[in-house]
Amino acid sequence: MPEQHELEYIGTARSGADIWQCPHCEHRMLTRWWPSFQAEVLSEGDRGVAHSGNLGAPMAGRQALRGPAAPLTAGERNWLDSLGIDWDANGSGRGESAA
Repeated sequence: MPEQHELEYIGTARSGADIWQCPHCEHRMLTRWWPSFQAEVLSEGDRGVAHSGNLGAPMAGRQALRGPAAPLTAGERNWLDSLGIDWDANGSGRGESAA
């Protein structure tokens, strides 16, 4: 597994995008969450390292993404559809957005 660096939140740009920076290499990026996710890498830094970041507690490590333990209810499926999330018939999410 490649090395991983955790990005630090620096602040908000005038455009409203979040500014992130890696304290270990030159990786810098902007992210915008609304109305749809956008990311712009300003400086790549170490391209052989995975970068992640969050605004909460430090992450314990990588975790595999899995579908739900139980089949989705009609209400859950409608909620996902309203968000533009395409969920396949066997209940394992593809993580794709219809928007």
